[in-house]
Amino acid sequence: MAEELKKDAGEKQQDVGQAQIEQWKARYGKVYALEGEELTVYCRKPGRAEMARFAKELQRDLYRASWNLLVACRLHPDVAVLQQISEEKPGVILSLAGELAELSGANTAFLSRAL
Repeated sequence: MAEELKKDAGEKQQDVGQAQIEQWKARYGKVYALEGEELTVYCRKPGRAEMARFAKELQRDLYRASWNLLVACRLHPDVAVLQQISEEKPGVILSLAGELAELSGANTAFLSRAL
């Protein structure tokens, strides 16, 4: 089963060419490839609306908040591919959403000093 998912995901990733990436860049600005061992997900950076929804949903359901953030920012692969992969490895959704949150500045470190 895992091999089939890997094969399906790999075949679908090959559909993404430089021309498609350039179209996404023209529409969304920066485009990011979130790369793992078995999967590459192309995304745009979350905006304020996506992060506000994520923060609100995070209080009730971490997994749902993570899934919704990923789906909102995902450009490729199809949601069906992500659903197949999440059935095999549900933690992948949390990892991908964490990376998206990081892209939006959620893990920016600040130093405080007394004035």
